[in-house]
Amino acid sequence: MNQTILIISDDIIFSQLFTTYIEKERMDISIIKCDNYLRIDEIMDGSLIRLVFIDGNISTLSSIEVTRYLRIYKKIFAPIWFFAEIVTESYIYKVNEMGATRIIYKPFDPYEIFKEFDVIFEKATI
Repeated sequence: MNQTILIISDDIIFSQLFTTYIEKERMDISIIKCDNYLRIDEIMDGSLIRLVFIDGNISTLSSIEVTRYLRIYKKIFAPIWFFAEIVTESYIYKVNEMGATRIIYKPFDPYEIFKEFDVIFEKATI
C-alpha cells in the first residue's frame, strides 16, 4: 500500500531535504508538498496521509494555525512533526495544544530524523 507524507513549507531546502531522502530510500512512500490552505484542502480531500511535517517558519501561513486546522477541521489523526525555530516555553506549549505529535527544534540532525522516520514506516508495513 502506498503511503503519503504531507510536507507543509514554503522553504525549498526544508522540503527538498526530506524529499531527496524519501525518494532515494523509500519507493513505497509518496510525498505531497503544499504551502497554502487551498492546497491542504485539495490534498486532505483526496489522500490518506500517514505523516505530516510542518515547517515552523512558513512565511505564508501561521504554522500553529495549520496544525490546528489539520486536527480540528480536517480531522487528521496522523502524527504531526512540527519543526520549530522558536523555542519559548509558551510557543511550544501552544504547538502541543494545537495537536503536534512531536516537536523537533531547528537546527536538527536530518539523519536522526531519518532513523525515526524509518522506524515509523517499518512499523506501518508489518
